[in-house]
Amino acid sequence: MSPAPPLPERLQEVWRRAAGAAPALRARFMAAAGKVGAVVHEAGSREAALHLVAELAGSRGARGLVAAAAALAEGLARAAPGLPAADAEREPGAILSAEWGVSWALCGVAETGSIIVHIDPPDARLTTMLPSVHVALLPDAAIVESLEDGLLVTRDRILRLQREGQPSYLSWVTGPSRTADIERVLTIGVHGPRELHILVVAGEGVP
Repeated sequence: MSPAPPLPERLQEVWRRAAGAAPALRARFMAAAGKVGAVVHEAGSREAALHLVAELAGSRGARGLVAAAAALAEGLARAAPGLPAADAEREPGAILSAEWGVSWALCGVAETGSIIVHIDPPDARLTTMLPSVHVALLPDAAIVESLEDGLLVTRDRILRLQREGQPSYLSWVTGPSRTADIERVLTIGVHGPRELHILVVAGEGVP
């Protein structure tokens, strides 16, 4: 039995296959994510995605947004000048009052409709956990086929950061938070966001 190819080669093959089946993977991902309770939108560009976030939040009467990165907060502020958009690292207190938390997703998994989120700063991580609505921007080129492919992406990111002496906090998110711990009654939003919106963004590259 021959040894498995090195991780970088295996990951290159994952992205090569994903690029060759991009439309089908995108459709499969959107269907799978919808089945687990996520709301999926498509955006033609990063700017369009930010405007869509602002439109969605504004239409729901949100009083403020909190973003997991400074660049994301700045983009949201430009898209919606009248809707406060805080950077979680610089203004961690905003996480306590913001109804909507916005982050980028590292990858999407078509098999399960899951997203993989990589956020290292502790305060910024909370943007995906404390607000009642989590909005994740997902590059359309970063959708892989299977759980196995997603685990390769995860492993590569962790090992890469370890070599650089950096922390590596990654989480897999499949639909909104849910539990059936209490008398086996399914309840949404007990341990995290009640809603998950995924914006599949065209024109963004793979991680």
